[in-house]
Amino acid sequence: MVVDSVVSSTIKEGKFDKIQSLLDVSPEFGSRSFNKELFRLVKEGKVSKGDALQNSPNSQGLEMNLKDISLSESNRIIGN
Repeated sequence: MVVDSVVSSTIKEGKFDKIQSLLDVSPEFGSRSFNKELFRLVKEGKVSKGDALQNSPNSQGLEMNLKDISLSESNRIIGN
């Protein structure tokens, strides 16, 4: 994660629950969640789906992503 002013203030304010959403919306700055990296590795055939799901911090979210289903910030389903 690249620490910019938004990330810095989020951490200083103790809003640790917001860090995951910052990772999800900031990929252009080199920030990626562990699930996004697992998703990439599965798609590239470098990691099996089973191993990725077993080691994921959010296996349900990863499984949804692998089915091309994503959630919006308001937790609404976004399909491709």
